[in-house]
Amino acid sequence: MSQAGGGTTTGPSDLVRALRTYLDHLVVERGLAPNSISSYRRDLRRYLGHLDAAGITSLDDVTEQVVSGFLMALREGDAEHQPLSASSAGRTVVAVRGFHKFALKDGLATHDPSAAVRPPTPAKRLPKAVPLADVERLLEAAPHYGIDIAGRMAELGRQPRRFARLVRDHPDQVLFGTDIFPATEEQFRLHFRFVETADESFGYDPGSEVPGQGRWNVSGLDLAPELLPGVYRDNARRFLGL
Repeated sequence: MSQAGGGTTTGPSDLVRALRTYLDHLVVERGLAPNSISSYRRDLRRYLGHLDAAGITSLDDVTEQVVSGFLMALREGDAEHQPLSASSAGRTVVAVRGFHKFALKDGLATHDPSAAVRPPTPAKRLPKAVPLADVERLLEAAPHYGIDIAGRMAELGRQPRRFARLVRDHPDQVLFGTDIFPATEEQFRLHFRFVETADESFGYDPGSEVPGQGRWNVSGLDLAPELLPGVYRDNARRFLGL
């Protein structure tokens, strides 16, 4: 077993020496924290294992296809490793790219096979909260699309007139909902107060010393009675095909 940056690793000796030199560079010249060095060491040990399994004994024998194959192996996993997410695989590929870039600059290799291999792009996540103007545009563009108010009392109760107008403009696309399970009678009464009354400045999370989404009160939507059957029942039945 050979030593690389203070630990043990398998792999041809010239690759191990190059890895040790790179890790020393990260510690001495770049001053990375111990936790960062540990991450680099772990990721690059796995990379050396990949090269070893491919029969590669020199950095000059590594091709772009080999680096791309390592990225694919990270994403797919194997008997010893779980598949990595795009962000975790991306972190490892960044470490590999840094290793090859250093090796070329320091004269340990004659080319950088990783230069054209890009880390995977993590999937874009939906924002936690969408402005009501964007919600309205969505409802207008997709008349068969629906929204519910589950878990949104804290936000909607800060702009009740604005949201009530949205419900009036899209009465067939808004549904009542709650993310509380099982909900108590008191909690249902709070929701009914929010939907049906014009009460102002009441707590949306009664009983909690610190409200879950912020220290503010909310006001009721005061929806018109003719809108309530759709919001409470009919829209849901139509979406569910009941």
